[in-house]
Parts: sequence; structure tokens; C-alpha cells
Amino acid sequence: MVNEGRGRLFRRKDGKFLIYLPKDFAEDSMFPFKGTDSIFVKVKFKPGGDKLLIEKWSEPIPQEEEILSFNEKTKMIISEVEKSPLQFTSRDILDELKDWIKNDKEIDDIRESLTISLNEFTKKKFGVSIDEETRKFLLNELVYLILKLTRGDINEPKKGYVV
Repeated sequence: MVNEGRGRLFRRKDGKFLIYLPKDFAEDSMFPFKGTDSIFVKVKFKPGGDKLLIEKWSEPIPQEEEILSFNEKTKMIISEVEKSPLQFTSRDILDELKDWIKNDKEIDDIRESLTISLNEFTKKKFGVSIDEETRKFLLNELVYLILKLTRGDINEPKKGYVV
């Protein structure tokens, strides 16, 4: 079964795209659609741009302007967190950003790293572990600050934050 290969993508004058695929791709019986099918496809480039992913859709795909970029999505999440920070946990925020983070392992690494850092800090600073609700709140604040700082959304820390 052919499951990857090089293809060429051309933009037509009417704004649509033509996708040229290798002959063995189109002749493979396991390929998800025939050349004569009326279909919608979603084309993505894997990180690094070395592989082209083509997904078959049964309905039109949202237009480019309807798809949020990572920065827009991050700003939207930050805005929601600012409105009601106690309703969000780090898991909520990271799950919202899951599509933009390379894989589940990376999310788990971020979450674990922040949890370990927070636990070490509270034990060192206060000599005791903190309760679960406070830990979730502080972990959320850490994720929130990291998102704001890494996305360039703040120039100075807000009052009350120690960065």
C-alpha cells in the first residue's frame, strides 16, 4: 500500500488548487478516493514540511479566514482565563492548544514539568505541600503566564505577579 509520496500543488486562477500525485498513489486500491470522485480534501504539511497529508472530507472545509491561527487561539484562551481564572485548569488550557502542540507527549511533558516545579517550589518556600485546589489554581496561573510571555502578549507583569 502506498501511504506517502511526493505531489505537487498548484493554485488555479479561480482560487482552487490542483493536486498532482504520483501515478502509483492514484492507482493504489487503498487510496481513500478515486480521481473521478467529487470530494473535499484538507491538505496539511507535517512539521518540517517534508510530508503532505491529504484527508478526505464529506462536506466543504471551512475557509482559511474561519480557521484560527495559533496566536489567535492563544489570545482567545487567555481572554477567557482573565474573565474567570478559577474555572480553568492547566489541563483545560493545554487541551485547547492540543492541535498546535506537536503531540500528546509534549503536552504531558509541559504539564509534568510545571507540576514538579510547583511542588518543589511550595515545599522549599513553605515547607509543606499545598492543597489540590490551590495547586490547580497556581498551576493554571503558571501556564497562563507562560502563554502570555511566550506569545508576546505582555510587556510587563501585572500587579500581583512575580515573574
